[in-house]
Amino acid sequence: MSLIGSLLQLNLEYFVKLKKSIMKYIFLLNLSLICGITLSLSSCHRSGCMDSSASNYSSTVKKDNGTCTYDGSVTFWFAKAASDNLIANGSKTLSIYVDGTLAGTCQANNYTNTIPACNQSGMITARKYCGGMRGTRNYTYKIIDDNNILCWQGNIDFQSKICKPFELTK
Repeated sequence: MSLIGSLLQLNLEYFVKLKKSIMKYIFLLNLSLICGITLSLSSCHRSGCMDSSASNYSSTVKKDNGTCTYDGSVTFWFAKAASDNLIANGSKTLSIYVDGTLAGTCQANNYTNTIPACNQSGMITARKYCGGMRGTRNYTYKIIDDNNILCWQGNIDFQSKICKPFELTK
């Protein structure tokens, strides 16, 4: 074989090896891109809370991971005897605070002699964080009238997913 033939043979072998290296590089590059796209698409299927009654519910979650948290509610109410007592003492409007935050106001003459429904018109319902499914949290409450007189105060338990009535008696 001539010198030129040997050089051509070496160049051809070199180009075949180079072509194989380039093909291997392209294959690995494509594989990396496919893996990257797959991972980014799978992150769209994130986990979280799927319970629509939870305070941290997310409609975009595809898998529930057990991190749901819930609020509890308390409806404050009073009967005619307490209302009469408030009015006799000059109260017209009551401000209800739970954990230092105003939950709402109601009129001293807005009473009921039956246990009200949760969120009943004229009654004040406060919602508070309770934690997990069976969570209970204790919060302070105080009720002040329009003359800045403290009418009631104390502690009350809020329970996850429950709205309970709480009668104010005097």
